[in-house]
Amino acid sequence: MPNAATIEALLDTMIANEQSRQLSESVEGLRDIENDFAASLVSYADSFAAEVRERVWHMIRQHPEAHSRILSLLRTVIQWVEKERAKWKAELKGSQSTQELRELDQLEMLVRSMGRDILRYMAVPKHAAR
Repeated sequence: MPNAATIEALLDTMIANEQSRQLSESVEGLRDIENDFAASLVSYADSFAAEVRERVWHMIRQHPEAHSRILSLLRTVIQWVEKERAKWKAELKGSQSTQELRELDQLEMLVRSMGRDILRYMAVPKHAAR
């Protein structure tokens, strides 16, 4: 059973992840605007997202006992992406469908990358991982 500090760190990371998602969604429309203020907001959102991703990876690396469960979750996400992709391809509604397919492709690449990273990390002998 995880200790209180681990649970608190996990909850903090989950909250930060949700905040990052909301912030990224909020500034998405500003990416194409050529304005210093808009660029600053987008840059902040991107930096925050990178920081949160690093926090997530740090937690994953600290808890190798969870790697197999994480890989199982990633497999489930890939299966979901494949089903969604098939649905969007069947419905093909112009640019909206194209955007959805692009986002699914990006999500799949991220999930596969995470899986590869975890598998590589698992392959490193425990004494070398530190």
